[in-house]
Amino acid sequence: MAATVGKSLHVRRLNWVQTTRDSVLGISFGLVVLMLAALICFTRPFMDAMGLNPDITAFLWSGMSTDELRQMVFFVAPDVGMSFTPDEADHLADVRSLLHSTLLAAGALGVLLLAGSMLRPNWRRISTIAFGFLAALAASGFTVWQLSGFKTVSHLFHNVFFSGGNWQFASHQLMMKLYPPVVMQTGMTLCFIMALLVTGTFALVMATAKKKAR
Repeated sequence: MAATVGKSLHVRRLNWVQTTRDSVLGISFGLVVLMLAALICFTRPFMDAMGLNPDITAFLWSGMSTDELRQMVFFVAPDVGMSFTPDEADHLADVRSLLHSTLLAAGALGVLLLAGSMLRPNWRRISTIAFGFLAALAASGFTVWQLSGFKTVSHLFHNVFFSGGNWQFASHQLMMKLYPPVVMQTGMTLCFIMALLVTGTFALVMATAKKKAR
């Protein structure tokens, strides 16, 4: 009787450890995919496809200084050229720092996933958790968007990732002319769509592969 109870407790403990491991790996997988989707949105081909000024990528992905950025002239109309103010240039520098941090974080989580894969985890469960995590995140953001407007979502996002800098600009400033709110709306929506498609497809493939293996 004691041996049976001990075995039962061991199985429960093992299941708890496996569930915790797969949950951590699932959330990490979801975050990696979302981060990579966000990074794609700041590449030159993507900005070209969106009809955005691709010259900004030269600043975001290079060692260009904020002074050099401020010397650049962007034409918002055929005969109207504008340059970034110090606050706008500083904000773009903050965006660049965030992109580099995101790339490092994605790499670190990628190493975690690689290490976790050596423990033979349940990838069907992991991909399902990743998809569910991203779906819940997207649903939460969309609910706030619908109830309070996208401005609230934007404020929450910027307060989290740019809490130490100025990120609010007037409509007449160059930042808002190059990147109006609709750009951020589209970018965030596409990020989640790409991430959900990747994790959802992966979960479907894993589930199909497991059925075939039976």
